[in-house]
Amino acid sequence: MDRPVLAERASRGLRFVTTLTPSPTTRAGLASLLTGLTPVDHDLRDDGRRLAADQPDLARAFAERGYRT
Repeated sequence: MDRPVLAERASRGLRFVTTLTPSPTTRAGLASLLTGLTPVDHDLRDDGRRLAADQPDLARAFAERGYRT
């Protein structure tokens, strides 16, 4: 399948050969990405919990500045 737009964008991007996550669960890993904290620090170590309402994160920072997240 030919995807010239995708190929052109990929040619200008970065390729990460190795990536790591601080947690094997999606929610904790995403919380770490959005907060800059480890799962121990944001206390979200399994998929059954939510990030604390008062915990600053990237999505909230964008929303506070008018972006829809």
